[in-house]
Formats: sequence, structure tokens, C-alpha cells
Amino acid sequence: MIFKRGYLAVLFSLITITGCGGGSESASEETKQTPQPAIINAINVTGEWAEGEILIATVNCTECLPSMNKYNWSIDGNNISNTNSYLLTFADLDKKIRIDASSNNNANLIDNAYQTIEPSYKSHVTNIYSNARAFAALKNDGSVVTWGESSIGGNSADIELTNVSKIFSNNGGFAALKNDGSVISWGLLPASESVNPLLTNVKEIFSTDYAFAALKKDGTVITWGNTGYGGDSSSVILNDVTRIYSTTSAFAALQNDGSVVTWGKDNRGGNSSEVTLESVKEIYSTSSAFAAHKTNGSVIVWGGDIFSNSESLIIENVKKVFSNPFTFAFLKTDNSIETWGHINYGGISDGIPLNNTAEVFSTSAAFAALKIDGSVVTWGDSSNGGDSSNVTLNDITTIYSNAFAFAALKTDGTVITWGSSTRGGDSSAIDLTNIVKVYSTIDAFAALKTDASITTWGETNSGSDSSTIDSNNIVDIYSTNNAFAALKEDWTVVTWGHSDYGGDSSMAADNLLPTIEIIVSDTDLP
Repeated sequence: MIFKRGYLAVLFSLITITGCGGGSESASEETKQTPQPAIINAINVTGEWAEGEILIATVNCTECLPSMNKYNWSIDGNNISNTNSYLLTFADLDKKIRIDASSNNNANLIDNAYQTIEPSYKSHVTNIYSNARAFAALKNDGSVVTWGESSIGGNSADIELTNVSKIFSNNGGFAALKNDGSVISWGLLPASESVNPLLTNVKEIFSTDYAFAALKKDGTVITWGNTGYGGDSSSVILNDVTRIYSTTSAFAALQNDGSVVTWGKDNRGGNSSEVTLESVKEIYSTSSAFAAHKTNGSVIVWGGDIFSNSESLIIENVKKVFSNPFTFAFLKTDNSIETWGHINYGGISDGIPLNNTAEVFSTSAAFAALKIDGSVVTWGDSSNGGDSSNVTLNDITTIYSNAFAFAALKTDGTVITWGSSTRGGDSSAIDLTNIVKVYSTIDAFAALKTDASITTWGETNSGSDSSTIDSNNIVDIYSTNNAFAALKEDWTVVTWGHSDYGGDSSMAADNLLPTIEIIVSDTDLP
């Protein structure tokens, strides 16, 4: 059959109009849209987790109107903000914060979600070490931050200080023990290129004023530093060593069999040839003499020939040994005290009722004996705490000291001081109540209170003035000779005192700050 062109056109038009039963009404219905609910995809929080910083929450959502988003911030179920932001206070820093968010649209189809955030401390200071004029702060990631006198360890910019587990010091620098047992040192006399390869499998480090001795796990010892201060031990054999002790310039190594090996300056204890050192269980020292406590309870003393009462001697029935830089005080099994050393600095205690003694404390030139009944007796240089006649000392629990004065903590949390008045012996102008612990530089004190605040007194340029810092929320305090460093509850560090002794940490301030990441610990979002 042959169709004409005009007829086909009419037929095609008819099919197009009628379709498959649909008309214009069906097409209109298909173009209508069903309202969609708002969907929260994420709650993003920005800002730094620190006191005084603002956290800002932002909802990432679809089918929503951002202007209709609502927020509720809470801590332990208590509302703290109904906006998209919150100002952190110090009390919040160890808390978890919950953010409840609500998104909406014109159809009023709401979605709700929540997430809980908290801080994750990636890096923060855990401990602070010091020598006479510099600090070294160890962080939990094994890194180290230093400040203070650069020549004796305050500047470690050229040293790779990573994976450090512990830090040791002397007056000339620092030595860091790493997790793998290796050692890195810096300051006046760091270990030489010939010594460094030998510093492996080290478990502990000891020091004189200007030398180090590293005790290895196999009982051998590696030394370095000033040879006049024990830095050269080539003249002695050091095997099976369990512990090392020191004066200012000599070492004494206790061996596993109870024998002792000494080296360093002869007149500071480095020469023990005139005494028999066997069955020794512990060694004590002054600045220039050693006292070896034997298993039979006796003590033998050597060195210290700069003292005016320093003949070597043996004392029997000793329970414990105490010292200041010039004198030993031996607590005997009957709780009496016997002394040996410089007669002007506590070496002579005749006429002092030193019975029923529980513990002995010292300044640089005097002693204070705490008795079993909580009373205290003192002797030695009167200007450095040896004379306590102007104070009443009862109900004492423990005693603290700097080089020139004592501070006695009582059972009621108050503190009594005596000694050099300008160096901490006079605390009459300050409130020393609710004290839990006392710290010191050479001639100043810092007292930590029950509310985590501190009070300071003593020599002005040695740490007695803490007015420049926020002295609240303190956890622990450290010191050089003339400056303090305090670790706070939020893992930050504050310093004060003589700027040349570490009292100014501004150059290291950024590195001392904790590195904190805000993490999500709970959420109902996918």
C-alpha cells in the first residue's frame, strides 16, 4: 500500500497528542516536588583548646537553612551556651563538652544530632630539670625545651633532642638519656666524638659539678667532662657497679660485692686508699667528703681535708646519714645524733639535746633535727638557721630549707621560718596558711597552697617576687639557683626570678605550650 505524505503527518500528530493515555494534567503532577527533611552531615568545631579561647561550631547540612540552625553546649548535663560559640574557662580544660545541634528548613522538617568533644594532649611538658642557671623541660613526646644561661645548657638549638626519657645535670650542662639507652649531652663540656659511641645501653647518669658518669646496664661506667672533677676514670677499673655517688669533684662507685672504687680530686673524696671499703650498702656525701654506710651499721668517712674537724673516723650503730656541704650528721639506732665536719657549720653539736630524733634537715651551714614528738632543735651557723631561739617549733611535720634559712611546716598547714631574714628567714609579711609543700632557690622560697596558688618570699632577685605571673593552678615547682619554673594544671609553664638564671622563658614560650588536638569522643552522626 502506498500512503500519501499528508495522511502520515496527520496520523503522527494524533499519536503524539494522545500518547499512552496521558494528558496535560498528568504532566503537571510529575513536576511537583516532595518536601525533603533537613539532614545534618557533620558538626565541625574550630578554635584552640585553651583558657580564654573561643570554640565555634558549624553545622554541615543539606536541605536546610543555616539561619535556622540551633546549638546547645553542655558540660555534665549543664547548659553553658545556646549560640554557635563558647568561651573556654580554666575549669573546662579537663572536661568533655557536648554540642547538640538542630537544623531546619521552610517545611519545618527538622534533623537533630550531637557530638562530644574533648582535648587530646599530643605534646606537653611532664617534668622540668635544672642546673645552676638553666632549665630543661621534658615533654611527653620525648622532646626537650631549654632556656636560661645558654653556655651551660640553656640553648639546645643545635642539638637533636628527641626520644628522651630522662635528663641529668651538673653546673656545666645537661645529659639526656634516650629511650634506646643512648646519651646526648650539651653545655660547657659535652661528650667528645670518641666518648659518644660508648654511651649505649646506659641506665643512669651521675654527676659532680663539671663531670658526668654514665652507668651502663652491664655494670660498666663511662665518664666525661672536666678531668679535675672526675671526668677521667682511666686510672680505675669500673665493673659490676650498682650505683655512683659524688662530691663536688669526685666520684665513688659502689660495686655489687659491697666494695667501693673512687676517682677525682684526692682531697674531695677521690682518694680512698687509707680506708677499707667493704660490705658497703649506701654512700652519702658532703661537698668534699664521703661516708660509707656498711651492712653492720657502722659508717666510715674519708675526704674533706678542707674541714677543721675532718679526721677520718668510724662511727658505729648508724641508722641514717644526713649532711650539709661541710658536715655530716649521723642518726644512730638509739635516735641520737653524732656529727663530723667543720666546727663552724654543725660539726660540733656538744650541749645540743639531740635525742629522740626522727629526721635531720640542713641549710648550707646549719642543721635542724625534727624530733619524734614534733619539736625541733637547731645547731650550726646561727646566721644560716643554726639559731631558732626566736621561734616556737612544735607540731612540725617536715622542714624545708634553702642555703640560708629554714621553713617548717606544721600539722595545721602553717609555716614557721628562721635563719637569714632577707633570704627567707623572715616571713612575717606574708600569709603562710594552708600550705602543702615548700620549694626553694638558693635564697628564696615558694609555698604551694591547698588551692593550688603559691606564695613567695626571700631575696628579691632570686624568686621572691612572683607578681609577674598567674600564680594559680600550680601543680609542681622547680628551681635553678635564682629562679623558679612552675608546671600548671593545664600543662603550661610559668617562670619568675633572675632572668639570667631561667626566670625569663619568653624565648622558649611557644615551644613550652602544649600541643592539643580537639577530638570527637562520642556522636550519633555516621
